[in-house]
Amino acid sequence: MAVKHGTYRGMTLEQRRAQRRTRLIDAVVGVWGTADGPPITMTRVCSAAGLSERYFYESFADLDAALVATIELLADEVAQACAEAVDAHVDPSRRVRAGLATLVRLLVEDPRRGHVSMVAAPSHPATRSRRAELLEGLRTFVVAEARAVHGETARSGDDAFVAASMFLGGVGQLLTDHLEGRLDLAPEQIVDAAGRLWHGTMLR
Repeated sequence: MAVKHGTYRGMTLEQRRAQRRTRLIDAVVGVWGTADGPPITMTRVCSAAGLSERYFYESFADLDAALVATIELLADEVAQACAEAVDAHVDPSRRVRAGLATLVRLLVEDPRRGHVSMVAAPSHPATRSRRAELLEGLRTFVVAEARAVHGETARSGDDAFVAASMFLGGVGQLLTDHLEGRLDLAPEQIVDAAGRLWHGTMLR
């Protein structure tokens, strides 16, 4: 089939590259997010994506770059979904619960995403520091949201950032224990526990 004006099967070169990149990131989530699975390698990622190594290098310099891109994408998706869930409500308690419910749903309903975010990324040298940077952004969001929702009753200054660290650490450990089978809770119970933690740490 001839390629005309840079298109093939109705897609431009840029669109085809973006599609292949998406397939590779999906494959990273599938391979890396499998608990007790084999170590992640470029070969396994390419096999899962159904693409050759040539196309891998079209999108990423190496495996580490693909792993970093994957956690960045997952973090963006979670941040956007949580922000939209929160913004859909005016009542403070509903805003907080909507955000927590969205976070839990995204990381628990697809355990692979949860495993990558909460278990695999923190333990991998190439992604540990980048994940810490992403968590710093999330901590800033938590502080701002607490202030927006609760006003003067929310913690402020350095105290707010300490509280946000405690909140994120507690929720992160709760999700990790659930994903690794150490804690058998329904998603609704995780949201309830996270809500209690929010009120116990973020408010004066």
